[in-house]
This record gives sequence, structure tokens and C-alpha cells, in this order.
Amino acid sequence: MGNWRKRIYDIILLLTLPVFSGSSMEDSWMNNMEFSRISVDDGLNNSIVYQIIQDKDGILWFGLHDGIDKYNGYDFIHYDLNDVTPEKKRGHHPVTSIYKKNEREFWLGSGRSLYYYNIAKDDFEIGLDELSSDEPVNQINNLLFLNDSICMIGSTSGVFRYNILSCSTRIVEGLPLNILSLFQYQGNIWAGTVEGIRIIDPETLTQKNIYTGQTQEILNRLDAFSYLYDREKRVLLIGTRTQGLYLLDESTSTIRELTAGGERFPHIRVIRKYRGDYLIGTDGAGLMILGPSMELLAQYRHNEDNERSLSSNGIYDILIDRQERLWIITYGGGINVYDPNLKPFRIIEHIPHNPNSLKNNNSRSIIQVNNEIWFGTVNGISILDPDGNWRFVLSGGERDKANIILSLCEDKEGRIWAGTFSNGIYLLDRTGNILRHLRKEDPQGIQLSTNYVYRIYQDRQGNIWIGGIRGGLLRYQADQG
Repeated sequence: MGNWRKRIYDIILLLTLPVFSGSSMEDSWMNNMEFSRISVDDGLNNSIVYQIIQDKDGILWFGLHDGIDKYNGYDFIHYDLNDVTPEKKRGHHPVTSIYKKNEREFWLGSGRSLYYYNIAKDDFEIGLDELSSDEPVNQINNLLFLNDSICMIGSTSGVFRYNILSCSTRIVEGLPLNILSLFQYQGNIWAGTVEGIRIIDPETLTQKNIYTGQTQEILNRLDAFSYLYDREKRVLLIGTRTQGLYLLDESTSTIRELTAGGERFPHIRVIRKYRGDYLIGTDGAGLMILGPSMELLAQYRHNEDNERSLSSNGIYDILIDRQERLWIITYGGGINVYDPNLKPFRIIEHIPHNPNSLKNNNSRSIIQVNNEIWFGTVNGISILDPDGNWRFVLSGGERDKANIILSLCEDKEGRIWAGTFSNGIYLLDRTGNILRHLRKEDPQGIQLSTNYVYRIYQDRQGNIWIGGIRGGLLRYQADQG
């Protein structure tokens, strides 16, 4: 998020207290999800985002429609792959695949080339100048590293094995051309194609069937686009482009289709497990959430009238970061962030003809006194208790009799100092009773320099500092009584 968004969230966290919680702790995490958006207005280079990873330092990398962005939570840095590409091959560089080789190195595919990030240079270098075969390669779609030196490449011209050390490539024979996905499962490579899943032996690069009967028949026709292996339940979820969502039970070697309320799932681009539930990112139907029993719990879509909704229904990738935030990558809508660490809050405002509400919406100051919240308003002090009941101090029925409270401060003795506009300072106890009323004109007690008191602050020594307009800064020493 940009700096301004982070500051807003910090303020919300500071002002949000349990007494204002608008939802029960028993509510499921996905109820009423709200998303913040990161767009080109915040520094993102392109609103079409394909993939996301987080490196060992917590930095986020976004594969874009042209190049790649690095994001530290405050600022974006864009890397133009033309800077490291031979002049004759320069042009448009969509980054459609990113793969973390290890904690210090990641690779990406763009066009017919592979690039890797050189952390020492803070730049990208070419790892494979051009992937070539008998069929022209237009785009690298997927990367899958089997170890530090062997990378499997899914492309529009089939699957290749690339040896980084020898700089040699070998194609997997007999596959359909357009590869949708690559996934390593039970020691084999699963290649999703437009004509079904093909299972490849990583050593011999030959195709094989490891299931029998109906299970193998279904796999042979699934245009698989995404996978999630749930180790705890020993099931493999398979998301497809046109044939919905399937569950392969590892213990029984059976497969079945899952539906959303009886309807087939749309194009599934990404599947993630989150807090015991399953996130299904679709291309066109937004975010769908399944429960532990694979039942549909919620669906979130773009709503043009709600800026806290998803910015696009085309979800291409999802990252769960170290703070359990969801980074939802979209086609054309930039980035969406769901932060479960933000506490729920609601707007507190004056309700006309309701005496049990904030006295006035123009609030100038706020403090917590014991378990109550005190609001300084242009019509006195409104006090909210934990049960949601209001009481009022220094407020009047008529505007000229009301006190405009600009500042509130509780001192170490538990007294409340309330600074006003034109009416000096009221010294109150914690119940709201007036102990003293201090004005500039008073011949005794604290000699105020002004009746317009904008700020009151107590320092570590117990001294009270009073500031305002039409007068100087006043320090009231603690030993003055």
C-alpha cells in the first residue's frame, strides 16, 4: 500500500477499541470482507498483473503485462526487461510466470526467454536467451524447478526440460502444444493441456498413466489450470479452464467434481488454502470461498458502487503473506489486499432525535478514561460506556450555551482537563463533575494566558502544558497543586 494508505490504517488501529467492535468474535473470518486497492495511482506500473511472490526479505514482486515491479510496502520500483534484452528482441515483455528457485533466487518467464534476479546487482539477467523448437514458441506460460539446475518450462509449444548448467533444452514428445499448467505431484510432473492432464516421468520425459478406470479417464480430459495439494486431508484439488473443480482423493485414488450450489465452477486460475478454508480465484466470477467440507461459503465480486469490493473479477494469483494478509492479483484491476489484522470498526455519529447518540458530529478530541471513551465536540463532552450508553458533560440545549471542546487530557491524578474555544479550561473528575473552571479573567488560581485552549498535554514530570491562540504557551508545574 502507498504511504498514505498505511497512515490511514495506523490511525484506524489507534482509534479502534474493543468497545466499538461491530462484529462478534464467533463470526467467520470471511464475513463482510473488505479490500484495499493498489493501482497505478499508487505507483504500480501496470494494472494487468499476472503473478506475485514474496522474497526472503518480505519484498513483494509482481509480474506485469510489461515487466516486473518490486514493492516494499511503501514504494514501487519497476524493472524493464528491455534493459537486459538484446536490442533485436526488445519490445513488449509480459511476465506471466514467476518461480522461487530458493530463498535467494527466483526466475521468470517472458515471451520466449527466461530471466533471473541477481540480488547483488539488484537487476535481472538472461537465464535462457530463446526457447526454440520445431514449433514457434510465442510465450512461456509456466515454470517448475525440480532442483537447482533443472527447470521444466510450459509454453505454447509444449513442455521443455532446461538444464541451467549445460544450457541445454529437451522437449517432451507427444504433448499437445498449449500448456496451461505444471505441477509436481507424487514425484511426477502433471502438465495441464487443452486436451487433458498429461503425467510425465521427470527422468525419462515419457508420458504415463498412474491411475486406472474412471479416474484416469477424467484426468485425461481435464484442461487443468491450477492445483492445490492438501497434505493434511491427502486430497488434490484441480481447477480447470472450462470443466470446473475436481477433488482427487489420494487414499482411494478416486476423483469427483465439486460444484458451487449445484453449479459448475467457472474458469479457475488459482487455489489457496487459508485458515482451514479454500480460496478459489476465478477468471470472471471473482473470489469464491469453500469450507472444510468443500461447501460454498461466500463469493466476492467487483461492485462499481463499492470501492472496498474487489477491483476486478479476473483473479490471476493469490499470495498469503507472513502477516496472513491476502494479496489478490487481478487482470486489469491491479492489486487487492485483505488484512485480517485490522480490527472491525463502525462509524459513531449523531442520530437525530436519538438522545442515546453522540451529541454532535463535529468532534475535536478523544481520550479513553477507564473503560469509557470521551469525545470533545462543539457541544460539550459526549461519553460512551462499554454497554453503548451515552452521557453528556458541559453540553447545552442552545448553541450559545454549549462549550466547544477542543482538547482533552487526563493527568496523573485522574483529573480531566477540557480546553474550550473562548471559555477557558474545565477541570473534571472521572465521573464528569466539575472540580474547577479556569478562565483568563480569574484573579486566583492558574493564570491562563488565553481562553482559547487548543492543546493540553502532560509531560513525564507531571507538568501540564497549555497552548492556544490569542495568548502564549503556559506550563503549569506539578508542584503548584
